[in-house]
Amino acid sequence: MLSFAEEITLIALDEERGDFARLPDSELAVALVGAVMMELAFLNRLDVDDKSLQVVDGTPTGSTLLDASLAIIMAARKEETTSYWLRRLVGQANAIRQEALEQLVRKGILRRAEGRVFWIFPTKRYPVLDNQEIKAVEARLRELILGDDLPDPRDAVLISLVNACGLFRYLFSSAELERVHRRIDDLAKLDLIGQSVVRSIRDIEAVLRLPLGL
Repeated sequence: MLSFAEEITLIALDEERGDFARLPDSELAVALVGAVMMELAFLNRLDVDDKSLQVVDGTPTGSTLLDASLAIIMAARKEETTSYWLRRLVGQANAIRQEALEQLVRKGILRRAEGRVFWIFPTKRYPVLDNQEIKAVEARLRELILGDDLPDPRDAVLISLVNACGLFRYLFSSAELERVHRRIDDLAKLDLIGQSVVRSIRDIEAVLRLPLGL
């Protein structure tokens, strides 16, 4: 089973380019942090409600992708809101993305391709080796959105995270989105962290739109 961070990474990845041209860095960053927090909640390390997020078990998970964030939250002197931690942990997003990519490479889904821009600056791309996992994730989400069944808890989280960063536009045509946007919104409301991701993305976008002071 793929982690939330791995699934978000696959959906956000441009299969042809092997990079993340589909999504602004700020949106992907908050979605990946939200994915890690929800993974920790499913592993019974965090307890999340509509007011606060707290550590209930500080035992390391053994996952580099998860344990760095868990340690930061454990070191806090007081309980904070989910939105606070999404913004606080955004600085971990690049490390989360890199670890998710490396895990997908180890699982044989992606490959690492290194090169240089203008023969000087090193770059990394991650072309798809096996797109069956990508297709499976996308097909699962489409079936849930187009059908009438309620998603299981993990899929409810994934729907909320995908919706928060606007990735459904790559899974549905414009006509389909017009037809199902209300169901997506209803299903996304089942997950508290996903709602906090939406608010945090909007907060970050508002800051980025502010004029720079002199």
